Amino acid sequence: MSISSLLLVFLLCTVGVVNSASTPQTKIGNGYRLISIEESPDGGLVGHLLVNHNNKIYGPDIAHLQLFVKHETPDRLRVYITDADKPRWEVPYNLLPREKPPALKQTIGRSRKTPITVSEYSGSELIFSYTTDPFGFAVRRKSNGQTLFNSSSDKSDPFGNLVFKDQYLEISTKLPKDASLYGLGENTQPHGIKLYPNDPYTLFTTDKSAINLNADLYGSHPVYMDLRNVGGKPYSHAVLLLNSNGMDVFYKGTSLTYKVIGGVFDFYFFAGPTPLGVVDQYTSFIGRPAPMPYWSLGFHQCRWGYRNLSVVEDVVENYKKAQIPLDVIWNDDDHMDGHKDFTLNPNNYPRPKLLAFLDKIHSIGMKYIVLIDPGIAVNSSYGVYQRGIADDVFIKYEGEPYLAQVWPGAVYFPDFLNPKTVSWWGDEISRFHELVPVDGLWIDMNEASNFCLGKCKIPVGKQCPTGTGPGWVCCLDCKNITKTRWDDPPYKINASV
Repeated sequence: MSISSLLLVFLLCTVGVVNSASTPQTKIGNGYRLISIEESPDGGLVGHLLVNHNNKIYGPDIAHLQLFVKHETPDRLRVYITDADKPRWEVPYNLLPREKPPALKQTIGRSRKTPITVSEYSGSELIFSYTTDPFGFAVRRKSNGQTLFNSSSDKSDPFGNLVFKDQYLEISTKLPKDASLYGLGENTQPHGIKLYPNDPYTLFTTDKSAINLNADLYGSHPVYMDLRNVGGKPYSHAVLLLNSNGMDVFYKGTSLTYKVIGGVFDFYFFAGPTPLGVVDQYTSFIGRPAPMPYWSLGFHQCRWGYRNLSVVEDVVENYKKAQIPLDVIWNDDDHMDGHKDFTLNPNNYPRPKLLAFLDKIHSIGMKYIVLIDPGIAVNSSYGVYQRGIADDVFIKYEGEPYLAQVWPGAVYFPDFLNPKTVSWWGDEISRFHELVPVDGLWIDMNEASNFCLGKCKIPVGKQCPTGTGPGWVCCLDCKNITKTRWDDPPYKINASV
């Protein structure tokens, strides 16, 4: 668990900028053929795919793949493809509960040349069909027969067949010219969330200090909504690729190609047919947003640089004098003692004065939010650190907590994929809330953000950070370990840094 988390941190911090490798028109693989398939009583399909001809571009092909297809609800279809022999990284099932595909049975038959087979499930709006050699699949509506997704490729298509390697996965779909696509965030595009042909769409979670066009941002949402006019009637559907790895998505107007640097193909198709219906179906699967407190919809004031509590008090008072309603006041990390989470600066934010301030603003309905950076300072006298070490909650490399740097200096990162970390983190929040009755937390820099690269140690005989110059300059002693296959993958996505 911890090793997987560390690999994610390395990828978030070190993947390069340039993708000089392939373009969407380059056909990388030779595809797969379906050599056996079985239908389960509940309408699912379990299939076995075998690579047609191996090639070594971006690494060797994975020879045997497992296919799993399931009509999960009347308006949701799942198509899942993974290595048939070895487990691969996936979005953890405890974070997003879903059915685990059944084991592949070794019932291998002979494939016939490109028969088309259809899987329908009573009550489902979506129909799954496939060709066997080369393998491709399509999803279409039952109500009007329109094809929503079609990965089958022929020589006239600008894309190739299915590719599945350890660190390079590729699949494409044909699209009608009149389809309007929205989504594939987070990134900065000149056209907003509407997809336009030939714009680069890269999904890779990155902590940005500045925002430019065509840059990937903090979140990864590999889902798009497709709006179409069919016979004068509007229809909408969505396609989610449940994969947390970095990826490029190339949209060419009549096709869309995914190029992913790890994980599995785990597609979910949502039938809609209205945009509101699509959103309802999508959020019913990934989880609904938490209900927002009414006060959070009010006017907020926040900035870095409130050097002491008196400044915050003046800000609130000046809003009152200007007769500008103010609902929420925020603190960046100015309230912390040495940038350490869940602490108060005893000189600039003394607890008695802060509690009196909160009593005052709470009495008039105002709220208070503070920042938390999930980088825990390495400090033997710091209680949060001590309890984290005792509970063994930090991401590890080679058996030891991985050392990084953010604002406090040397830090360890909590391993939020470890269930023990969730309990420890909740306890620390509870302890802090007893100290200061804050109304909300601003969770920042949890991509994870790291000012250093590689394997680091605390420098001997010098202060880190130095206290002079920018706090984001790495001051740890670091050994470059970024030339691993995880940090230098054979295919370079267009990730910005």
